[in-house]
Amino acid sequence: MGNHTAEKWRALLGFGFRSGKVITGTEATRSLLKKGQARLVWLAENASPRTQREFTQVCEENGVDWIVFSKKEILGLCTGQSPRAVLAIIDHQLARAILRVIRPDMPGK
Repeated sequence: MGNHTAEKWRALLGFGFRSGKVITGTEATRSLLKKGQARLVWLAENASPRTQREFTQVCEENGVDWIVFSKKEILGLCTGQSPRAVLAIIDHQLARAILRVIRPDMPGK
């Protein structure tokens, strides 16, 4: 992935967090999934296998898009927090924008 693309997704993630459209942490993401408010779940590549299994299964069951991308440390830096294994994007447009940058070959929803 090129530097320009990395800058774009990091900027989108940081902007989304500052605007309250990106929520961090496993408990908060679980809660948003239960309420049907998560539009995209973002899992760190170095999240535990158990965490990845749990969230991908819940996303599949509820029709929520999910990605496994980047490291916990980078996700934490982008949101100004400690390392984060799981993020939830609650805004549909932001979720689509992030997916278009990270997975340009993925058909849009």
